[in-house]
Amino acid sequence: MVCGWGVQEWGIDPWGNGEDYPPVVISSAPKCGATKISPCSKIIIKVASLGCATLDIDCTTIDVNGTTIYDGTGLTFGVDQDDGFATPCDGSGSAITTEASTIYNEVWVFTLDCGCFSCGTTVSWTGNFCTTQGQTASVSCSYTLAPCFYISNVEIIDTRRYLLRFTNPAHGDRVTNAALYNPNSYTVTPVDAGIITGRHVRVKTVKVDQSLTPSYVIVELDKTTDGAAYLFSGSNNILDIYNQNLLEYGQGIGFSRTTKVDAILKNLPNTYNKDIDTVTDNTISPFHIAAAIGIEDDRSGGSN
Repeated sequence: MVCGWGVQEWGIDPWGNGEDYPPVVISSAPKCGATKISPCSKIIIKVASLGCATLDIDCTTIDVNGTTIYDGTGLTFGVDQDDGFATPCDGSGSAITTEASTIYNEVWVFTLDCGCFSCGTTVSWTGNFCTTQGQTASVSCSYTLAPCFYISNVEIIDTRRYLLRFTNPAHGDRVTNAALYNPNSYTVTPVDAGIITGRHVRVKTVKVDQSLTPSYVIVELDKTTDGAAYLFSGSNNILDIYNQNLLEYGQGIGFSRTTKVDAILKNLPNTYNKDIDTVTDNTISPFHIAAAIGIEDDRSGGSN
């Protein structure tokens, strides 16, 4: 960009030395106000100067969650500008670079590598930027991180099968997230709920929601004790779509009881495999369940 008096007609392009133009933040990622952002996302701030103004690293500061993580005092861009980063955002990915533009005089790109923030919290940052001509600008931004990843709810299907819901969708790739599909990744532990003491339970099979981002799994157990409470847990190796590991928050509590599905399965002929995993052609289909419901309803309330 050519700067100086009389470059263009008045009112078309900037004139002079840029004294009237403070810096401007042209973009930031994650976007301000965004929600469900990965806790390990880097913060990228693009700052530009208008007209003939030039940015000044010496008076630039950036705070993240109330802590100053960049201070450019005494630094020179193109020489030691990256020395201004401080804990916790002084990771190897933190850097200040430039970006070409046909619109702005200068564009600086601040990449902040702050590691991973606590899931389910809000990240706030404030930047103070200036030009060598003495103009300043302060910008504040915040965004919300994705919830922590844990088993949030247990729904009983019958005394041997339970549906486990996650707070976040899981990573559905069988290679990347192999633990999600492994029955050995899940444990069911009796807990004292002051009612009935349960017996030790083994997970036989796990069925995963058939989608790219599974939101639940169904586990099949060998046996449970009616009235007993159980804590359903998963391996820390199970990942969600944000690559967060599964945490144990103690929310996966379920009670064993006899349901209508138990009664339906009991009415099916013994020739049918009543497990989730079926290795023969005798599988339970929606037709068989509907037939069992119809027979039972007719028996209990139908006309003679």
